[in-house]
Amino acid sequence: MNSWQQAQAFFRTNPLKYLVHLKYMHLYGDSVTCTLSTQGDQTAVLLRYPSGRVVWDATAYPSAEQVLLPAASDMAMAAVLLDQMRDSGLLERSQVIKFCDAETEAVFKAALPLDFTRSLTSYTSPADTQYKVDAEVRVEHQPSEAHMVAFIENGYSREEVAADFAKGAVLFSLYDREDLLAHCMTYPNFDDVWEVAGVHTAAAARRNGYARRVVQTALAHVLGAGRIPRYHVEDMNTASHQLTQGLGLQACLHFTHYIYDKLTPSSQPFSPASKGEGL
Repeated sequence: MNSWQQAQAFFRTNPLKYLVHLKYMHLYGDSVTCTLSTQGDQTAVLLRYPSGRVVWDATAYPSAEQVLLPAASDMAMAAVLLDQMRDSGLLERSQVIKFCDAETEAVFKAALPLDFTRSLTSYTSPADTQYKVDAEVRVEHQPSEAHMVAFIENGYSREEVAADFAKGAVLFSLYDREDLLAHCMTYPNFDDVWEVAGVHTAAAARRNGYARRVVQTALAHVLGAGRIPRYHVEDMNTASHQLTQGLGLQACLHFTHYIYDKLTPSSQPFSPASKGEGL
């Protein structure tokens, strides 16, 4: 296997934990650079891509040159990866670094001046969970202009939405006659994982449980097709977290973002033995 295949094999040992890595290799493989290191049965992987390649990153981090996604099987390998990044000159540029595990995050935070920006949590549902399909929720396969306006309000671009529906995205919508009250969509993330995303309720229709009804129906369809649902929430979005709790979803990934500008002279090498306690 080449390094790309080895990295994917490593990520698939825990696909929900490394969901973002697998997704970006799947969606943006033409722009992703993959570096892999192994020592015995331990592994470290770094994915990186230009921040402008992904609309969300370009909007959220306009001054960053690239995005780094480091992952390692243990703290020692995370330290190896960090040394390799220093040696290759990767730490001489402004960039965003995203972590999916606390151990790798701790290694980098101990050695680099990282500025926290946001954290997000992914949720999923056990395969044996059953959700009721709401008969009033319409299942649709192309967004109307009302859907598109709401998606843009949520931070999507028209191009992103069009690409999702070209790959088979499905809409779940509630209406008052023809007025759109609430909706969400599902689309293929990678393998059998399908994203439940773009949840939106019209301002005048909020606090009526409409979002729960469309998401519940979307989950029923995803699970009914034998797929794995994933619902991604920014941690400051209290309402969405409450929605996941009400639906009985389980957290499967905690993702943190940091801005890195430069390595300060005072930064010290990380020692797993002395810094790893309590993680």
